Amino acid sequence: PNAQDKVVIGANRAISAVDYSNIVIPREYNGGLVTQITSAAFSQNYAIKTVVIPDSVTNIGGSAFSQCYNLTSIIISDSVTSIGSRAFQDCTSLTSITIPNSVISIGFYAFSGCGGLTSITIPDSVTSIDYNAFERCTRLTSITIPDSITSIGNNAFSGCESLTSITIPDSVTSIGKCAFSACTGLTNIYIPSSVTTISASGYYNSPFAYCSSSLKIYCGASSKPSGWGTYWNYYNSSTALSTTWGVTRAEYDALYA
Repeated sequence: PNAQDKVVIGANRAISAVDYSNIVIPREYNGGLVTQITSAAFSQNYAIKTVVIPDSVTNIGGSAFSQCYNLTSIIISDSVTSIGSRAFQDCTSLTSITIPNSVISIGFYAFSGCGGLTSITIPDSVTSIDYNAFERCTRLTSITIPDSITSIGNNAFSGCESLTSITIPDSVTSIGKCAFSACTGLTNIYIPSSVTTISASGYYNSPFAYCSSSLKIYCGASSKPSGWGTYWNYYNSSTALSTTWGVTRAEYDALYA
């Protein structure tokens, strides 16, 4: 890129106005190593189309790129360990993103409203998906949750209406309320026996609220665990979804191979 295409993040803050479409963040500024992109550093900058983050950065702050509506591509180096809350919220032109294996945490609303996102890779280093992390990613069609994940937060995938497939690994122990609500494209899902907690005190906060009535749920447990809320499988106020108990993952995979 040309010199004028560069913007510097230094002393933990943005130090120059961003007026360019291609942003390259340098590793050093004024003799110091650039280690983080601060909160709201590029928020609501509609000119940005591409961003390259150097291998010195370990933290992408909250709302760092939120509402950068024309952002289509971002390269995150494998030095980054955390993606802050709302970091890429409403980046509607972003179509795919690879989260490097160094990332441990993905903050709440991190990719919420990324309506153009069709694919995303979550690495094995991530241990939890925070609430609303991928809500309203309306073009996301499938996602595999890695074996490192132990909890899926409230509304994590709510409103992902194009999602037809999701794999929940045996490492997951809790699923938050409305985790998959309004995922109207889902036709089947497997919940492993490792899941001991599902929040659902009413149908409106069932993980499957407002999903399609044809959604079929298969469970590894032989019967409803005590930690699953009364309305855990309700999609509306009065009707529970089709549920089959005591199914092994191999049996489930054979059904939908």
